[in-house]
Amino acid sequence: MSHLPPMEPKAPSAGEATAPDRTANYGTMLQELVEDMLHVLERLTSIERQVQDQVRATEAIRSELESSGSALTSRHIFEAMAPTIDSLRALALGLDAAAQPVAYGQVTSAAAVLNILMQTLGFQRYEVTPGEAFDPRRMECVGYAEGGQRIVLQAVRPGYVAGETVVRPAGVLIADPTRAGHSSNSGNTDGKKEEL
Repeated sequence: MSHLPPMEPKAPSAGEATAPDRTANYGTMLQELVEDMLHVLERLTSIERQVQDQVRATEAIRSELESSGSALTSRHIFEAMAPTIDSLRALALGLDAAAQPVAYGQVTSAAAVLNILMQTLGFQRYEVTPGEAFDPRRMECVGYAEGGQRIVLQAVRPGYVAGETVVRPAGVLIADPTRAGHSSNSGNTDGKKEEL
């Protein structure tokens, strides 16, 4: 039986990370990832609490509405919830569903719950589409863009109706009517009014 001399560890060459260095780097990256995920979870928990508070408040007011039939209270609920739904929709559009599936799912679920509550209170959301004729009874111009006259160039937010009554018109961008017949190469399609 031959005795082999003990093997000495090979010294790393210049620029080569040792196993402890690589482990430390992975550990740091993992810690940063965990901290980022905890931050996202904190935000989502906060949003979830807000939605639960909205749901409880809405249910309490809905019960009151059923007993008193107060349309004014219903309108106040609408005015509080519609901007919240708009904000959740904007937040969902800013999330990458593939990269952040949990956050995306929670935000879209919260918006869906609030939409159901709105429907329960008698408010129905409606959408308008680009190219549709501008109808001031159902739509509100919230800015201008380059394009054809008297048509919707971009839908910015949905509208709501209660029965036959428009509660909030859909927000849209249209061509500036004061510039009708003028040609412009500015290409402003960002929804902001141009300075004249």
